[in-house]
Amino acid sequence: MVTVRQMAPEDLLSINPMLVRAFTQARRDDGYARPEIPLCTMEFLRFYLEETPAACWVAEQERHILGAVFGHCWGANGWIGPLAVAPEWQHQGLGQALMAAALTSLHDAGCSGVGLETSPRSVRNIAFYLRLGLVAGPLMCDLAFSLKERPKEDPSLHLQTYSRNPEMLSAITAPLLPDLDLHMDYLHIARHLQRWAFGESYLLSGTAGDEAFAAVQHATISSREMQGVARVLCFAGSRTLTLQRMSAFLTAIAQTAGATYITMRVPVYHHALITEFLTRGWRLVKSHLRMYEPGAASPQAQSGIHLNKWD
Repeated sequence: MVTVRQMAPEDLLSINPMLVRAFTQARRDDGYARPEIPLCTMEFLRFYLEETPAACWVAEQERHILGAVFGHCWGANGWIGPLAVAPEWQHQGLGQALMAAALTSLHDAGCSGVGLETSPRSVRNIAFYLRLGLVAGPLMCDLAFSLKERPKEDPSLHLQTYSRNPEMLSAITAPLLPDLDLHMDYLHIARHLQRWAFGESYLLSGTAGDEAFAAVQHATISSREMQGVARVLCFAGSRTLTLQRMSAFLTAIAQTAGATYITMRVPVYHHALITEFLTRGWRLVKSHLRMYEPGAASPQAQSGIHLNKWD
């Protein structure tokens, strides 16, 4: 008999190879020239599990893990990922049961809406989520920038980090998000990054006030990933922030973190931002389709810039 229960830390050793088999088969079905994916680092899986443990579930039979889902609560918005079922157990309702458990947990945690991201190449995944009642949102693209040489320091950039003074940064950042009409608890991410030594959160201040907040993951996520990658998990920029200033802020973050490569995820409707960054040497490296429960689209800043990464 198959049962669905909350995930435990000791499940991660079995979940890791199951994720590899499931996603490698999915990429093979979608026609990828190189479908194989590497194992995740165990630190990364523990980081994901401990962010919102009540929303992480497994399907098992006689102590064998058949599928798993990770849920994440970021204030009013939650998201799901990864969700995977072992290839030999697919098309038997396990994915639907895992989704139902994660969605219920996220709503119970206070999320008014939940979303996820999937490959725009995967017709099967898109159809699965549409059958569950989700609706398609924007196409997302990953922009990446390589720091080929150490940039010159900009004296007008004043960066403060969460690890150096969490109380002060929290007090300053807390009013910035509501000012942008966002209901996202990004300070939860800042605390979680620090607790697991998985990244850092940064605040940019200028003469006009506090201009931007970014939570950035520095640790590697897979056994084959190169060192020195900084991933922007979330970004909130005030109405005074220019695209030139934003680019300088992100470059300074990478420099402060000792990274040689920085990535961020941007919805395609931010065409001016994407165009500006491409002209500055950033590259478009990957795309994702964001999907939501009806009426649960991630809030857009009414004035300013709001970005986040869901996978």
